[in-house]
Amino acid sequence: MKWPLLVMLLSPMLASCSRDALEGDDRRVNTCVGDADCASGVCRSDGLESFCVTTKADLGGLYLDLDLPADSPFAAGLRIVDRASNFGIDLQGTRADGFVQGVSLGVAVPVTVRTNLTIGELPPDCMGLAGSPIPASMRLYPVGQPIGVALPPYDGVYDETFGGPTASVPVGIYDVVLEPDTTTAPSCWLPPLLLPERTLSNATDLYVKRGEVAGLDGHLDIPFDPACATDAEACFRVELLDNRSGRSLARHVEQFAEGALGNLGFRLRYFRPDADEPNVVPVLVVRPPSALRAQGMPELYWKLGAIDPDGDGDVSLELAPLLAATTRFIPLEASVRNEDGDPAAANVLIVSRQLLGGAIGDNAVFQASLPTDTDGNFAVNVLPGKYDVVAVPASGTEFALTNETWTFADNDLGKGRTLELRLVSRLAGTVVTTQSSPLEGLAVQSSPAVSEDVSLLEAVFSPGQSALLTSLPRTSSASTNERGAFELPVDPGRLDLFVKPERTSNLPWLVRRSLAISATDPQALDLGELRLRNPAVLVGEVVTPDGMPLPDVTVRAWLSLPASSKDERPSAVTLGEATSDATGRYRLLLPPSVAQ
Repeated sequence: MKWPLLVMLLSPMLASCSRDALEGDDRRVNTCVGDADCASGVCRSDGLESFCVTTKADLGGLYLDLDLPADSPFAAGLRIVDRASNFGIDLQGTRADGFVQGVSLGVAVPVTVRTNLTIGELPPDCMGLAGSPIPASMRLYPVGQPIGVALPPYDGVYDETFGGPTASVPVGIYDVVLEPDTTTAPSCWLPPLLLPERTLSNATDLYVKRGEVAGLDGHLDIPFDPACATDAEACFRVELLDNRSGRSLARHVEQFAEGALGNLGFRLRYFRPDADEPNVVPVLVVRPPSALRAQGMPELYWKLGAIDPDGDGDVSLELAPLLAATTRFIPLEASVRNEDGDPAAANVLIVSRQLLGGAIGDNAVFQASLPTDTDGNFAVNVLPGKYDVVAVPASGTEFALTNETWTFADNDLGKGRTLELRLVSRLAGTVVTTQSSPLEGLAVQSSPAVSEDVSLLEAVFSPGQSALLTSLPRTSSASTNERGAFELPVDPGRLDLFVKPERTSNLPWLVRRSLAISATDPQALDLGELRLRNPAVLVGEVVTPDGMPLPDVTVRAWLSLPASSKDERPSAVTLGEATSDATGRYRLLLPPSVAQ
């Protein structure tokens, strides 16, 4: 389509939304009279003013995220994420007349999902719930979204006519969690039920039937502590979790002394995954009571299929060697200091997956989080092994998140170790226009590079995942000065950098992804001149299916990105956002591409 015709089609939309946003504002930066003012772009008019737009774009993998306010007259409180291409948006290649695309963003009708739960055979202590269906609450967790786009769960509301909860949600894929309501049978221990990866594309009634509640009886070869009967801190905490999501699959029933030896027994209730739910992999987690945790006893993780291969619900776990090992604990007394040797306040995370040389298996992990005292000291009991120790300094200091690896042998006294905080690194740059003019007062922000989700076991046992903060540098922000310069204090790790001009400037965000900050030495990383390029522009209205405008909708653009090396995972970054005005109109300015 040639430029004059496109101007005629877009001018009413552009003029109306621009006038509301820009009148009375003196922060317009991107303006032009003709193409000669636009360096590599072209000059476009919206009927109110002219500004430069890009003629080249590389935004494949673009998603739009429509966030509707809680008081929206339609689809209130929902967030709808979809590929930009499904809205007819194409921001790739070259266009001599510039990338300005008029797009009406239609909010699809939410789908209604209703659920009722029937259990064929109730445990004896749940007979007070006899009848059909079983009262339950419902929560739906969006899954399968673009990496890095975290969406909120949706809760159902009880529908008396249907006999179960109902919810309105955007079209998508969801983990549906049903939580039986046992208010009328307080001694009943019914477990939650996970229905994984349900595709909801139209109104759906989920009639969920389970024949019975399965029992899981466990036997640990260690003495039962009678104090558990009155003190929860004296009990082992036994959980059954979904490996993919980490969500609970079971309800704890009891712990008891078993047999002549008085060893510890426990009982859980859960719903066995159906054969058509192969993605549900139950993981049994055993967390020690506080007294044993204080002696360095780790948590243990098993895939249920490995310890109950015949599926009879009877598992025996050998913890006696681990309990005996706690007599070898080392009373670690250490401190956190700054570069001058003075005490420093910090929160210390200490993690190990390599305990006792593997003598107790490879399914144990120890982790503790504790603050330093006023003298910078901390104390914790540990078993012999290799530990990652991470200190997160207090906010507002000049010190960075600092990690070291400490190894403790059997004869280690655990005294005299010091974790010296490293200074923060400095990330600097200068922000200019396409004409090299410096830009003052722009918000600059760094945040952890968001990578793909990992499973529960990956998060616990894989180095560099969420158990270790080394992969999570803290967010930092600054503003550019009169020369367009900025300097950010940053932690080690991988981070994304965002430069965010005011929306009224007619400039897009600048995004630099996956910047690597050294974990060993403080560094001054100067990115040099960061040039805010001419934007690609999306304009139009946010509307209901019948064309009614929707005000106050936040429109975000995300770019899904593949891994750039074998050491990285796929990720996503936000490219910009806008808000629809009182008449539903929006204008979204996007950088033409993302640099690394």
